[in-house]
Amino acid sequence: MFRSVQLVGKYRFKRGFTLTEICFSLAIVTLLVTVAFSSITYSRITSLKSKERGMVTDFLIHYAENIKSIEFSKIVAGYPVNPLYDGSGGAILIALPSAPADLSTSAYRTFHPDLELIRYRTPRLHANITTTSVSGTPHSKHIRLRVEWDAPINRGPRLSEELTIVRVKDL
Repeated sequence: MFRSVQLVGKYRFKRGFTLTEICFSLAIVTLLVTVAFSSITYSRITSLKSKERGMVTDFLIHYAENIKSIEFSKIVAGYPVNPLYDGSGGAILIALPSAPADLSTSAYRTFHPDLELIRYRTPRLHANITTTSVSGTPHSKHIRLRVEWDAPINRGPRLSEELTIVRVKDL
């Protein structure tokens, strides 16, 4: 591949690369490896965020389905979302929170086991209930549920997912 060139004088044999060429090629390879590792890290973090959003959305849907099953008049802060989760007889208590609720407790992890995977990211459930009245009579309730949790590896702002339910009074 490389041929030696016979010259007269101080350049007798010319083989290989110079130190400058090696330094430039090493710098280029280092840059490429750094970019590759950065893209792998970014891909893993993005994948983890997507997985967590899916888990939280599944939790919100599970929570909303339980809210839909209770009577219209009982949709108030502090009331259990289902008779199975009313806290009596050793059961866990899962209620509509009046203040942000900590989802890393054992009660919420029993209610929805996937929350175990984000338990150390300080997940919080916020619920906002707004009642709409027609002629002084409650007609519908808008329940806005929002879960917030810390981003993976604490990169970026807190993540959040929302779900809104509109429940109309049964006639």
